[in-house]
Amino acid sequence: MARKIRRACVTPGWHEQAACKGVDHWVFCNDEAAQRGGEPRPPYNDEDAKSYCAGCPVINECREEALRMRDFFMTRGGMNEDELRAEHRRRQRTSAA
Repeated sequence: MARKIRRACVTPGWHEQAACKGVDHWVFCNDEAAQRGGEPRPPYNDEDAKSYCAGCPVINECREEALRMRDFFMTRGGMNEDELRAEHRRRQRTSAA
């Protein structure tokens, strides 16, 4: 089943300052779908994706948007899919306490 994938860094605002601006969004997606033309995508490596986030001036804004929008389908704000989901659950537990 195909997952809905959002493009990285396409919305005006803080996105314009993102280190990933202009980078192929598939770098950040753990998705095995083929590229246009049927060519396989390069293997996903979250450390490669996170390397763009490491020095990004808007890493916090990116992470907060991903958490607010529940956009857990790609590496965002220096966190991979599993880390974003875990952080979301942690915040839910904290706010419920």
